[in-house]
Amino acid sequence: MSRTVADARSMFNLMRGPHPADATSLPKQINTPLPQDLKGLKVGLIINAHGMPAVDTSIADIIVHSAQLLMQAGAEVIDLSDNPVWSESMDIWHYYLGLTGSLAMSQFDNEQRQQLPASMLAFNEISGPTTALEASQAVFNVDQARQAMHSASQQVDVLLTPTIPTSPFEVDLYGINNDPTRHTEHIRYTGMFNLSGQPAITIPGGFDDQGMPVGVQLATNLYEDDKLLWIAEQLELMLAYDGSKLLA
Repeated sequence: MSRTVADARSMFNLMRGPHPADATSLPKQINTPLPQDLKGLKVGLIINAHGMPAVDTSIADIIVHSAQLLMQAGAEVIDLSDNPVWSESMDIWHYYLGLTGSLAMSQFDNEQRQQLPASMLAFNEISGPTTALEASQAVFNVDQARQAMHSASQQVDVLLTPTIPTSPFEVDLYGINNDPTRHTEHIRYTGMFNLSGQPAITIPGGFDDQGMPVGVQLATNLYEDDKLLWIAEQLELMLAYDGSKLLA
């Protein structure tokens, strides 16, 4: 969406604030204190997380390297990968999206449905026939999952994860494992913040062993957008400085 964190900040400042078309928009700008430096900053590392897709070695190396750069600047890195909340929350979100997707699918006639990819058809049938009680339970479960993620994130200032755990796969495959019912596995590290509503950003970290660009994702707690942008800018500078190794 932008070439630099500074440009992302400019874009965000234009879009932030209330809007009548978005019931979830915040009524006013929330100012949170920005760190003076990275010393003492607590970074939660999530990589090869419990129940999440395995991260390619060359991608994992870049994420670990990013964590090491933050540590060298004085941050404390805490490994949160073993916490099952990330994967469990995404399982709940996956079911809920299938439920809401089935509503959209109901608007298509048979001819239109035949033109949709098998992955979309399979994904939106995950929930199956659903009663009102089951739908209400799904909404409740999503709210509980959000709260669980927020609670797990509170122990650190920022989370550090890969953006995508693998190099791009062939276009005609249904995700990492070519399973139409699990075709969103490769976006679980980003999808979990769609669920929680936490601000997140991706910056370039280097290239994997296939020569493809690797994204380094950072996420903060709710309403800490400015703090996120500040931390991302510090890491962006460090990764650029180390460009002879990662970005050559």
